[in-house]
Amino acid sequence: MYQCKHFRPEELVPPEVFEELKNDLWRLWMQFDDFFLMGLDLVREHFGVPITINDYAFGGHTRQRVHEVWTRCGLRTYPLLSGESKWGMHQKGKGGDLHLKGVTAEQARQEILKNKEKFCRLIRRMEKDVPWLHVDRGNYGDDPKMIYLIGP
Repeated sequence: MYQCKHFRPEELVPPEVFEELKNDLWRLWMQFDDFFLMGLDLVREHFGVPITINDYAFGGHTRQRVHEVWTRCGLRTYPLLSGESKWGMHQKGKGGDLHLKGVTAEQARQEILKNKEKFCRLIRRMEKDVPWLHVDRGNYGDDPKMIYLIGP
């Protein structure tokens, strides 16, 4: 079971999940795909800037605000909100939306694609044309050395 080096567990789950599992953090980490968590750490190390996923634990937003950040950018729980995919990678612990300080989502996507050999084992897909960096481990495409751009 992998545990992130650069992200605390409460950054990856909504407040109600953290409250339920905060005394059994191993259960919380088990909700995630190890390679996804490793990919988060790799993105943080590569860019060298702070990354926000969920920020409620640090005095940030506490309401569920899809696509503006803040409590649904990591693991998503049911019921789903309007616009959330029933079969998405967020619900499986294999995807998340990242906000890199001082780096636009498009700059981050292009940098990751430019260095795909470094990232492709851990990141399989990224959403295109959105103002956040969505990365996930979706089983998509035939080429294991590619990172695929998908629609939101």
